[in-house]
Amino acid sequence: MPIYRSFFLLFSLFFVVPTVLLAQKKGWQDVVYLKNGSIIRGQLLESSPAEVVKIETVGRNLFVFKPEEVERVAREYTRAAFKYP
Repeated sequence: MPIYRSFFLLFSLFFVVPTVLLAQKKGWQDVVYLKNGSIIRGQLLESSPAEVVKIETVGRNLFVFKPEEVERVAREYTRAAFKYP
């Protein structure tokens, strides 16, 4: 295995993965802004511009939206301590 692949693998293992996990623990959440004015907060499960946007709320409700219904998707910090199962 070339050295650059090993470096990339180690970098991902020690820096990228923990950063994503810490973001969930420290109050970051995904937010879907809909064109009808609604705002859905939770954990983004899938977001492909050509197909669907799936987001799961704290109450384990799953929302699926067509791309034409979504105005934008963002990641925001909140002080509330949400716990996703």
